[in-house]
Amino acid sequence: MASRFGQFAFASALTLITIDYNIAAGAVSVFFNFKDGIMALFGFGVDFFVYVIKTLGSDTWFKGLEMTARKVWTDLSRQRLKSRAAVFMS
Repeated sequence: MASRFGQFAFASALTLITIDYNIAAGAVSVFFNFKDGIMALFGFGVDFFVYVIKTLGSDTWFKGLEMTARKVWTDLSRQRLKSRAAVFMS
């Protein structure tokens, strides 16, 4: 199960990279829109900010999924320990 948690960490790292990239690209597009007055760049920049919001939603979902997986894994470990203890005690 350790590899599963490694996948969650990898997904979180990709999320942060995606958010950073989209904020930078959106800021550059909006900046050049105001500098040159090209509305297409403004729409393109806003689109990057929409991707940031979407990525934050995905990150929240992944974190909830990771917490659930950790809880289930902990509960299963406890259940196995109790069953083994019951076998040894009887």
